[in-house]
Amino acid sequence: MGLFYLVKLNVANVEEMKEKGDVKGLINALESAKDPRVRMCAARALGALRDKSAGTSLVQALKDEESEVRYEAAEALGKIKSANAAEHLVQALKDEERDVRTSVVEALTSIGKPAEEHLVQALEANDSDIRMGAAAALDKLGWQPGNDTERVQYLLAKRDWNELTTVGETAVEPLIRALEDDDWEVRTSAADALGTIGDARAVEPLILALHDEYWNVNRAAEKTLCTIGEPAIEPLILALEDDDKKVRASAAEALGRIPNKRAFASLVQVLSDEDVVVRTSAAEALEKLNWQPADDTERVQYLLAKRDWKRLARLGEPAVEPLIHALRDNESEVRKRAAEALGAIGDKRAVELLVQALKDEYRDVNRSAADALGKIRDANAVELLIQALIDGSEDVRWGAARALGAIGDKRAVEPLIQALKDEESDVRYEAAVALGTLGEAAVESLIQALKDKDSFVRKKAAEALGTIGDARAIEPLIQALRDKDSDVRKGAAVTLNKLGWKPSDDTERILYLIARRDWKELARLGEPAVTILIPHLEDGASKVRAGAAEALGKIGDGRAVGPLVRALKDEKARPSRRLTVQEAMEDALETIKKKG
Repeated sequence: MGLFYLVKLNVANVEEMKEKGDVKGLINALESAKDPRVRMCAARALGALRDKSAGTSLVQALKDEESEVRYEAAEALGKIKSANAAEHLVQALKDEERDVRTSVVEALTSIGKPAEEHLVQALEANDSDIRMGAAAALDKLGWQPGNDTERVQYLLAKRDWNELTTVGETAVEPLIRALEDDDWEVRTSAADALGTIGDARAVEPLILALHDEYWNVNRAAEKTLCTIGEPAIEPLILALEDDDKKVRASAAEALGRIPNKRAFASLVQVLSDEDVVVRTSAAEALEKLNWQPADDTERVQYLLAKRDWKRLARLGEPAVEPLIHALRDNESEVRKRAAEALGAIGDKRAVELLVQALKDEYRDVNRSAADALGKIRDANAVELLIQALIDGSEDVRWGAARALGAIGDKRAVEPLIQALKDEESDVRYEAAVALGTLGEAAVESLIQALKDKDSFVRKKAAEALGTIGDARAIEPLIQALRDKDSDVRKGAAVTLNKLGWKPSDDTERILYLIARRDWKELARLGEPAVTILIPHLEDGASKVRAGAAEALGKIGDGRAVGPLVRALKDEKARPSRRLTVQEAMEDALETIKKKG
């Protein structure tokens, strides 16, 4: 018969078996059918028949891979009211599906009194879902705790934290155990509840809770330790030496919120912690406790931990060595600010480490170190920087060029001229800027740099030539007014103006005005500007394209129509098209049409 069922089983067969009261056939279907719909219907049918002989198979079905089968199995066990199934149903309270858990609670409620003992035991289960389900089932059964211990376990299972705190001392140990629960929300709420009760027995477990991987638990534990107050001070002081930086930071923060002076010495030690967050927490704690530094050493440690770089710079000489040490800090922001403060102090003891800081992996630190070296202006640093410019990494060469420009030592001219040929554009850029501060010897090299493949380098070369102010640059700068990059053209125009140059003809005047983006003056010039303006309808800068269109529209020359139509089509096809440019071109065409 078993083989027959295996071959023929389907939902219709199951209904037929139910009508016939064929319990064995239904059990076989529940255990053997491959189709989950058949197993589900079989479980439902067995529940309807209420035959206790199906209990074992239905208990096994509580572990079925399909949640619908597990649901029907639980419901069926409730209808059968099998006391033997209660223990298994309790375990099913941790089912991943809410509907199944609900069905299990209903089943346990249906079983009634025989299930109570298992449910009360389940209040202490490790799994929070089992505990919650057990409490829900006990509620439905109208169960009442027999003593404070049962009451605490029941309230914990229900997560009734407010009611738990009214129980008082009896709740402390269970709440301490709850600090190790698998559910972080339970751990958090347990820590909060212990804070309301305020029992000193919770101090050590709460210190351990500072290690918790969840921030919410850490915060709750820290807050509760503050609430407990004086009994927590010594354990928190010990926690300042914990291997976990998160624990050290939390301990420092907590000590800052418990009025005391016992923690002063330990918190001062922590001002030198390897971790920036721990140092900051210690400094803030000391500030809250109205601590005052005993000497400059403590003051510097405190200001470093507070990251009060301005006050450190004002403090001057006593801050130099600690700031030099801070150039090796793990945090790039600390290294950057330390370099800035050393630059503001201007002490030459910092030079060697600042040169080393040019090798930092972070560009912001490189820049700050270079700027600091420029402010210190130590002649002894020049040779170190020149060597760094020659054989350092890209970032080191970049920083060295920047620093040499700020120092302004003539020994750097030739190395910087060579740096204009560096393979990295960032280095060439800084070399051009630096040479602008070093006078006429760099003019010819900067003129060559006006042809650099990088537009930023060309622009800086133009600006540097303006800083030097040598007339040899005029002709090359006039050529730069034709540069394909609008920023380079603008830089050339500004420099020509500084040099007192005046255009010798309309072409130079128009090129100059385009570079300065003086569209009104270009429109006033009229017809001579048309042929030079037209190519700028395809300029890389959207403001130049719009300005050229505007000027051509105001001039109203028909020669611009074709180029404007083509440029408008191209503008619409651009992936990053600008509506303002499109409108300027459309307006220009409309204006020319009206004039024509």
